[in-house]
Amino acid sequence: MKKFLVLLSFLWCSCYSHGQLFAPRNVALDWIEEAVTPALFIFNQSYQIRNMKTGELYGRLGHQEFGVMSSLGIQISQGIILTDKALTPWIYDQNFKKYKDKYDPVLFKSTYKRLDSTTETPLELSNVSEITLQDSILHEFTLTEFHNEGLVIDTVAGRKEGWVVIITNDSIRNNSARYSCQIIKKEFEIKPEVSKFEVDVLHSSNSVVGGLYIVPSISKMGVLEFRLGGVLVNKNTKWEIICPFADVKTRITAQPADKDKLLGEDTELTPIEGQKIDIKKRKKKNKK
Repeated sequence: MKKFLVLLSFLWCSCYSHGQLFAPRNVALDWIEEAVTPALFIFNQSYQIRNMKTGELYGRLGHQEFGVMSSLGIQISQGIILTDKALTPWIYDQNFKKYKDKYDPVLFKSTYKRLDSTTETPLELSNVSEITLQDSILHEFTLTEFHNEGLVIDTVAGRKEGWVVIITNDSIRNNSARYSCQIIKKEFEIKPEVSKFEVDVLHSSNSVVGGLYIVPSISKMGVLEFRLGGVLVNKNTKWEIICPFADVKTRITAQPADKDKLLGEDTELTPIEGQKIDIKKRKKKNKK
């Protein structure tokens, strides 16, 4: 018994001298979370559908919007990065499939909120400079709303030792829901011709909002930066880290008509009130 008490006292003193009795989480991971998550936000994109023949707009089940999709947005020093889920939400909406032959999707409202906030703020992406990345999976927008504050992009190819940061939430559309952060250490050999890496995600696909790959970089003496090396996307039921920043990028300008492009009656559809549709003008326009 005496030996046991001596051993317990020794363990207590050792733990106390290191500042805490138990350390269930690496302090470095806490630093990563605190440094990176302020640059993340939830982007909500709603859309309506338009009858191809009459031009009438419809929502769904009594709502102005037909559907809403939420995805993870990343704030970078020159703007934001969004995935294709944010720009073409109907592709991920099972409810749209039975209408796709007779109706065109039309973007409706765009809003965002911080991970620690319940306030949704409108975000206009029309007439904004845009870079399309990795086969249109990722989109980079140049914005001034965030005062040029955000993660710096790592544009140097090569072997990287960084961390995959995964954001999860069992109820993404619930404004009161809390988000969790899972951090996994990963090494990737990033090249212009090799920029996709499969990642095992412990959570179910429904609870994963998105994620990113960050790499440490010493920018100057005594300053360590966490730079954006890639973005976590879900393709064909698999989660992949896409690292396109070391590749050649093509810049295109978003068109003002983005919200009107791309894009038998059903009680599921909700007509949008206040529409002014001139059928004769539409027919003449179609003849041309």
